[in-house]
Amino acid sequence: MTDNSSAGNHPKIVIALDREKKEFPEGVALDTAENLYFSVAPLGQVRRINPDGSQSIRAAFAIAPACTGVLGLTSDAAGNIYAAVFSGLPESNGVWQIQPDKTKERLPGSEHIFFPNAAVFDENDNLYITESTGPPIGSSFELGAVWKFPHDGKLAEPWLRHQYLTGTNSPLVPAPVPVGANGIAYHEHHLFVANTEKKQVLRIPIQEDGTAGDPTIVAKFQGKFDFLDGIACDEAGALYIVFPGRNEVAKIEHENSLTILASAADGIDFPASLAFGREGNLYVTNFATGPFPGAGPSVIRIGVP
Repeated sequence: MTDNSSAGNHPKIVIALDREKKEFPEGVALDTAENLYFSVAPLGQVRRINPDGSQSIRAAFAIAPACTGVLGLTSDAAGNIYAAVFSGLPESNGVWQIQPDKTKERLPGSEHIFFPNAAVFDENDNLYITESTGPPIGSSFELGAVWKFPHDGKLAEPWLRHQYLTGTNSPLVPAPVPVGANGIAYHEHHLFVANTEKKQVLRIPIQEDGTAGDPTIVAKFQGKFDFLDGIACDEAGALYIVFPGRNEVAKIEHENSLTILASAADGIDFPASLAFGREGNLYVTNFATGPFPGAGPSVIRIGVP
């Protein structure tokens, strides 16, 4: 990979959060009306930023102490928000639909996803969810996976379980279990998945019958702190990704070069997730729990050409 200089507009803080209150944001999504939502992972909350700049809690979930909480978010055309909840508790673990009136409902079958992390829809309204690691098997864990929740409302089930989706249990990643499949994006009958600990981006074709094709590695990083988290795709198919350990937001170009859009000097602080809004706005959550002092927990906006 070739690193190019910063190419994005200077990030602007949309909302600043309180480290002392453990307001660490993870997932981010926008609904059809451009309302911005983010998850506060350890507090088990999904919040909305209101038009006047205030916050409101849209949903809350019970979280066990050893688990990471409410993680990735996505939305559908009806304005519903979907939250991946790694709670460690049978009553709340899984993927939840949060309706505009704040009613919440767990997707049937998603309670069996051991470590749900991120979610994305394809053009046919099928929902795909990453499972960063499978359930415990003796002293180890089952392989990481992508689950599928079909648009017809059938039970969520494993779509692809693969070694490429599995983590390494790196001591540098602050998680109680291996973290493999993490951020997920969709473009033209392909899913793109970021493997956090293996520092790879995978491309998985969606075949005509809806099953998974063979995954391939389309990007791989070698640095000590090159762990990956959220990933997004623009309309042209370009991939955008965050590097929490490097405090960077980057674009992976078609020619396989890496352009840094924003860094610690721009206020990036252990970024976790990203999502596109209108007019080229890219929204990023600063989880702000990295080893280096930074701007603090917040949601920021970057203008992308």
